[in-house]
Amino acid sequence: MEERGYDLLPWQGWPLRPFFFSRAALRKLSSQLTDALQSWAREAQTKSAGELADELGLNGEALSALDFRQAFQDPNFTGVLRPDGFLFPDHYTVVELNFGNGLMVSQAYADLLADYHAGQTLVGPDLEVPRPFEAYLDLLRGIAGEEPSLIGILACASEYETIMSWEKRVGDMVRFGRELFEKRGWETVLLHEDDVEVSPGRKAVSKALQRELDLIVPLTINTTFFDQPELLRTRYRHWTGCRLGRTPFFSPLSALCVDKGTLPWVAPHLAGGSDFSVKIPATEPPSEERARVFRLNKDEWVLKRAFDGKDTHVGCSTYGRVWNARLAYALRAGGYVMQKYQPMSVTVIPVTPDGESIEWKEVSCEFSPFLVGNRFAGGIVRYAPKARGLIMSPPPDNMGLGVAVAV
Repeated sequence: MEERGYDLLPWQGWPLRPFFFSRAALRKLSSQLTDALQSWAREAQTKSAGELADELGLNGEALSALDFRQAFQDPNFTGVLRPDGFLFPDHYTVVELNFGNGLMVSQAYADLLADYHAGQTLVGPDLEVPRPFEAYLDLLRGIAGEEPSLIGILACASEYETIMSWEKRVGDMVRFGRELFEKRGWETVLLHEDDVEVSPGRKAVSKALQRELDLIVPLTINTTFFDQPELLRTRYRHWTGCRLGRTPFFSPLSALCVDKGTLPWVAPHLAGGSDFSVKIPATEPPSEERARVFRLNKDEWVLKRAFDGKDTHVGCSTYGRVWNARLAYALRAGGYVMQKYQPMSVTVIPVTPDGESIEWKEVSCEFSPFLVGNRFAGGIVRYAPKARGLIMSPPPDNMGLGVAVAV
């Protein structure tokens, strides 16, 4: 990959084997979380846009412009999930839903790691290393209803500019993801919000190529649409549903309703099993009434963005003065949640730092399973030397990546 001009994560050594997880546990994780999200979506359909916006803390004007009921009814609404969390023998703790957010880049990493592990002799020639991007493409083929010729990849212009300003490796993974589309013979075109023409009864057309689009998928979370809600009723009205003309749009903008701010409302819909259950830690918007509790017990809490952006502060690893300042800002600005601090799962893995020697490292792990078509399709594991208050996004300097395999 480096010979082809790709930048990867800073070198922290390579894991000498994948991370192995119980197939039965992953099956239960997928079914329990998917069932809970679908149950929540059915309940959410019965509410007005104003009621739902008030519950979630979203922009009511923007939500009322979206056809969220149609999106929530779509069988593919939960078609692709990436619920970050921590896996233990008897439960999985979900800390972020990442509903449609960052899928192309993170799945591209998983495919890259699959290539690496498939070439290893230590794991055995018969080990099947999953490729979630391939499962994602299979799902898209079914949604398109035909073999796609041209797929539009939507990224609001300002968000795309931000992504391209990050480390080069992020943009490289976008490029790699597009290559995986093209390996199927599917051409891709990058779309910003003004780059399509839509006529009733016809497929949407790429203005740049003057060709019909068979499918449109998001690259970024596209929260920019929520920053200009008045345009969702006029200039960007065609982006508010599950189709642009006859062109399917997956996943639609209504997916913006599902993230960390949704966790408190999904939790009551979880139905755990006798031997394994999915859990959501206590999550709530910060309030003036509870601010004293959050200040005095900061080691027990994590402050996060509720829906868009990255701004995470772990109380036990944040200085008190900084914590109080960030909490005060969250109370003023809104758009944040408080979540009970959860210890990461810990394991020991063999790593080669130089391609010749082997080191056994005790690491803390965060798991990102890809649930495609309501089934486990693979995943990535972010790991770093065991430490209290560790977070993996943004990645610490000593973070490594591994791939998850069900056994």
